[in-house]
Amino acid sequence: VFVDGDDATQLAWATSRYTDLKAKIIFVNGSPIDAMTAKKRRFYFDQEGKLTATFGIEHTPAVVSQNGRTMRVSEIVLKPGKSG
Repeated sequence: VFVDGDDATQLAWATSRYTDLKAKIIFVNGSPIDAMTAKKRRFYFDQEGKLTATFGIEHTPAVVSQNGRTMRVSEIVLKPGKSG
């Protein structure tokens, strides 16, 4: 799950929907270290945008999932003020 870590709405959406066991939350912006301290869970960072480039992600939040032998990328539109 790719999110902009500086966007509280995206972070709230991702953490309320996905547990550590269900998905890895990957920041494309922001500080995963600060978020890990505040949320008491693990986050990752897309170094140099390599993963977003590989998957062709243009907007966040985005969810990458396996669909058979291929990968499916879903870019999610969040309504303002909604985290779920």
